Amino acid sequence: MDRIKLTLFFILFTCGFSYSQVNRYMVFFNDKAGTPHAISAPETFLSERAIQRRSNQSIGVIEQDLPVTPSYVEEVRTAGATILYKTKWMNGVLVECAESLLSTVETLPGVSAVEFVAPGGRPSPGARIKSAGKFKDVAEGAAATDVQLAMLGMDEMHTAGYRGEGILIAILDAGFPGADTVSFFKHIFDEGRFDAATSYDFVSGGSNVFRHHNHGINVWSTIGAYKPNEFVGGAYKANFILFVTEHAPTEYRVEEYNWLFAAERADSAGVDVINTSLGYRTFDDSNMNYSVDDMDGETTVITRAANIAASKGIALVASAGNEGSAMPTTIGGPADSENLLAVGAVTSAGVITSFSSIGPSSDGRIKPDVAALGSLVSVIKPDGTMGSSNGTSFAGPLTASLVAGVWQLLPGLSAQELLETIRASASQSSNPDNFLGYGIPDFRYVITSTDSEISAGFVSVFPNPVLNHVSIEFMDKIQFDQVVITLIDSRGVVSNVEASRATNGELQLDLSGQKPGLYLLRLQRGHQLSVRKILKIE
Repeated sequence: MDRIKLTLFFILFTCGFSYSQVNRYMVFFNDKAGTPHAISAPETFLSERAIQRRSNQSIGVIEQDLPVTPSYVEEVRTAGATILYKTKWMNGVLVECAESLLSTVETLPGVSAVEFVAPGGRPSPGARIKSAGKFKDVAEGAAATDVQLAMLGMDEMHTAGYRGEGILIAILDAGFPGADTVSFFKHIFDEGRFDAATSYDFVSGGSNVFRHHNHGINVWSTIGAYKPNEFVGGAYKANFILFVTEHAPTEYRVEEYNWLFAAERADSAGVDVINTSLGYRTFDDSNMNYSVDDMDGETTVITRAANIAASKGIALVASAGNEGSAMPTTIGGPADSENLLAVGAVTSAGVITSFSSIGPSSDGRIKPDVAALGSLVSVIKPDGTMGSSNGTSFAGPLTASLVAGVWQLLPGLSAQELLETIRASASQSSNPDNFLGYGIPDFRYVITSTDSEISAGFVSVFPNPVLNHVSIEFMDKIQFDQVVITLIDSRGVVSNVEASRATNGELQLDLSGQKPGLYLLRLQRGHQLSVRKILKIE
């Protein structure tokens, strides 16, 4: 009898445990009725920087930007669910709760839908460090990053004085262990360019992002790490916010929503650029999987979130994926979005790697958008040593660095105009394909292709970039004193330069006394005007 009782107890306990199993769910609300915030007072829920970014690009604050209704959240909490995070863009909350509570939550008056997004509760915040794969050590000597920078013209971008100053970059990844202690990131912390108050771990909760998987520190290093003559990130003078959104040991849809929460937080803080070396298509629960048809730029949760972020004036860069060239397409979300740059991977010879995912999107658009070095990319490891690794995960942040530098150069561009400028600068922009997209972008092309000219073609200026002397060749015979020459630096300051007539009739300007950087060379003859951008290098 005792054995029967024990068996019966075990069965009842097991059934009860199964029914009360705590999982994670997204709970969505019907509307935002009763929110204490108003579109007319965005300063109560957006930073000054976020409001200014919208204003600069003529983007209005809309109902989508309003925080969720507090009373709806409180109803869900009162029902017995634990609130983890809120989303204003998709109007809902991520909760932990027992399955037995679902029927109660689903019938709440403010609730429109409930979605299962992951089994179990939020992972505990263990300080584990996991390897992202095998690394090859990098020998000391010349800067390990020379190849990856030069491929995109970022060596000359740095020489011209564009290293990401004033640009706020958010990186959404799987963890950044060691980044707060290794010497290659010390300049960022010493100069106050890491936003600790906004950075957040959406996987385990809390502000400590310097744990979990080392993928994030590898990614961040290609943008922000710096040690002269050893390692130079593409935008090492930028400001940074870090978010942990990817739970490396598992793959569930909750990670897409973690990305959403992070993107919203980044937007509210006024971020300019988001880099994400993450992609989603298949999951541990096959019921969550996306099909090829879903790669249409508007279906996956993370792609929808990316589209919203882009609509707020943020420039987004995403890795295309490492699924290779299986047909018809191997890109995942959010790389399928038309509102971001999806980046494929090439070797140092500019040839597509075997692992780089290919397009098109399911609705026929060119994907990836551009490509950058993704083979033997130099990175920093959690122990502070240099190594090299492979993946579009690293081609993406290199391109994000270029985006930051170009936006610093051309701050008047909108986010979408900026991305179009990057595409237009790429090596096969006139003949794109679904392997490298528009090709390998180049800062040098941006410099030489954004001239403003009136009465076009009456002058030729070369070389550009220039070291010390620039030559001006006129297309017709004119007198020397008929041309008014003005040199203007990036701050709008007019500089005095010496001009002389060469024996071949060209006019030469001596720029040896000028600092490296971008200048406008203004030449006027009567009503004819030509304005050329000149890049002075060392």
